[in-house]
Amino acid sequence: YQAGTPAIVSNVNNSPGEAIINVVNGGCTNQNVIFSTSAPGTTYVWNFGANAVPPTASGPNPPPVQYTTIGRPTVTLTIDGTPYIYTQYIGILITSQSSNPNILATDSVFCAGDSASFTSSVNAINYSWNFGGAVSPNIYNGPNFSSLNNIIFNTPGTFNVVLQTISDCCGQSKPDTLVVKVGNTPTVTITGRDSICSGEQDTLFVSGASSYIWNTGQTTSFIVVNPNAPSSYVVLPYGPMGCVGQADTFHVFINQGPQLSVTASHTSSCFGDSVLLVASGGNTYIWLNTSQTNDSIIVTPTTTTTYTVNAFKNTCIPATDSITVYVMPHSVPAISGNAFVCTAGDSTVLTVSPGLYYIWSNGNTTQSITVTPTSASTYTVVVTDFNFCKSQTATITV
Repeated sequence: YQAGTPAIVSNVNNSPGEAIINVVNGGCTNQNVIFSTSAPGTTYVWNFGANAVPPTASGPNPPPVQYTTIGRPTVTLTIDGTPYIYTQYIGILITSQSSNPNILATDSVFCAGDSASFTSSVNAINYSWNFGGAVSPNIYNGPNFSSLNNIIFNTPGTFNVVLQTISDCCGQSKPDTLVVKVGNTPTVTITGRDSICSGEQDTLFVSGASSYIWNTGQTTSFIVVNPNAPSSYVVLPYGPMGCVGQADTFHVFINQGPQLSVTASHTSSCFGDSVLLVASGGNTYIWLNTSQTNDSIIVTPTTTTTYTVNAFKNTCIPATDSITVYVMPHSVPAISGNAFVCTAGDSTVLTVSPGLYYIWSNGNTTQSITVTPTSASTYTVVVTDFNFCKSQTATITV
């Protein structure tokens, strides 16, 4: 029998004296079957036959009845004490359970962005799907929706997917519900210093997910790295349902710190000589002895002196280097000899020491010279000592 069709009338093949009963929706188990009668009377007692729920009722319009098994039950209506028996009158020929759908799905646990297919387990003349707000569009209703493919879940949460069908025999089915869980796919960003100095450590942080896997093998929300060359670090985030999010990559570059070196125009100096000191390998400098900040300075040490410079580059740890300028001992030459002669034309020998090379004011280059002054005369000599340093000038007047 089809739901909603005109009522079945009991007197089609019965005698004129039999009470007429009407039946609506007879045909399927577990579906409401509605009995009624317009026969005159005062008391009405119904017995709906085997496997009826409820088995009996009273009144001309009793409550709906459901049959739990298929068959052809015999219905008895007693009016004012007179029974009317309708043998095998109701044909419960279809199990309504066969018309109640089950949702067949590829899965019930998804990650945001996943797609799935859903299928009704029964054929029907209409299918009504409701995804509980999990997808868009959220409702599919019509005769062509026995299967739904490529349904994409973008909203995390727990949702009830409900399917109801309408069959040509049993009418609207009971709803079937499938609980669907959609997990979050987290998006994360690594933070840290993107450039460090050689030898330094860097701490990289990440948040916004339940767990992590770094390309270093670590699984914490932060890692400490100490690269000696430019390196890339990748983290894969996982949501609370194990859904993997988009990997994030962080690049760490290595800044070259100062590679300091110091040179001198010469590291052995004569007393009073100037020395050029040059620092290289940094961006800025400070000389600790002189507080100068140039990369090169000129110094005139009078004693052996160590000069120290700090170099700075790329905010890295400053480098320190030193160089020592040795000041060689210098001699003070003295001229010996007779500084007095008796008469003009007398000779005297003048000798200078110590020294290695000599230049006298009269052009001689020996250590000793013989002079014959005709009047009081002054003699000067410039001496180069054994360190090849020119000493002070020595002078004598004869």
